[in-house]
Amino acid sequence: GPPARSVHVAGYWKGFVYVFGGEFTSPNQERFHHFKCLWRLDLSTNRWEELKLRGAPSPRSGHRAVMHKGRLVVFGGFFDNGKKVKYYGDTHVFDTQALTWTSVGEASGAGNAPSPRSAAGLAVHADTLLLYGGYSKSVAEDELDAERGTAHTDLWALPLSTLRWERLKRQGMPPGARAGFALTTHLKRAVLFGGVMDREVRRQAPPQQALHRACACAPSISMRLTLSANPNTNPNSAARPRAARCSSRSFTTSCTSCSASSSRSGRRCARSRRSSRTR
Repeated sequence: GPPARSVHVAGYWKGFVYVFGGEFTSPNQERFHHFKCLWRLDLSTNRWEELKLRGAPSPRSGHRAVMHKGRLVVFGGFFDNGKKVKYYGDTHVFDTQALTWTSVGEASGAGNAPSPRSAAGLAVHADTLLLYGGYSKSVAEDELDAERGTAHTDLWALPLSTLRWERLKRQGMPPGARAGFALTTHLKRAVLFGGVMDREVRRQAPPQQALHRACACAPSISMRLTLSANPNTNPNSAARPRAARCSSRSFTTSCTSCSASSSRSGRRCARSRRSSRTR
C-alpha cells in the first residue's frame, strides 16, 4: 500500500478510494518528502494498487481535491525540499474511467485564475467547483531572504464543463482571510467553518527571536453562501439578509463570530515555517 503520509487528498467513486500526493516529515522536522503517486483502494477486496500514469501533477502537499462524476479535480498545494518552497496554482483532472490525467494549466498572471496557494477550500455545487481562501508565501521585496505570508480572501468558480476559472464578486459579509478551513455545499448553499491565519509580527528582539508568529482563530465563524441559477436575482432586495439569495456569479453571506487568539514566539524553526501550508 501507500507509504505513510499526511496532507494528501482522497476521493471515492464506484467502489474505489483514490489517494494522491501528500508528504512525509521526519520526527525532528528536518527531512521532508513530497509524493506524486496515485493509489487506488478496492473496497471489495481492501487491496491497494498504485496507478503509474503519465501526466500526473508534480509532487506536492497542502493541495485540495474533490470528486465529481468520476473525475478527481486537484488544485494547488506546495513543494518544500528544505531549501526552497514553491506554491502551485495549477489544476489537474483525473478521470477514473479512462485512467488519465488532464492539466488545466498554471495560474495566469493576468488574474484570470486563482494565484498559487495551499490549504484552500474546495466544494462542488451542481457542475461548478467553488474555491475560497488559502495560504501562500513569497519573498519580501524590502528584505533579503525574508518571506511574507498571505492568507487569501478571493472566491473563484470553475465550471467543470468548460474548465475555465471565473472570479466571483464578494458581497454581503464575506469571511476574512484564512486557510485550512472546511467548506461544503448543501442544496443551494455553501457552508464555511473555521480556519487559521498566521501573522508574522516583527518586534525589537535579538535576531534569533525577531520573528514572532500569532495565530488568530475564529472557531465559531461560519459562512452561508446561497446559490441560485437565476441570474436576475438581486441579493440586496432579499427579505432576509442573513440568508440572502444571489446569482451564480456572486454571493452573500451571514456570519456570527467570537474570536480567540494565541501567540507563539521563538526562533524560526522548520515546524513554524510549515505550520500554515500543511493545514
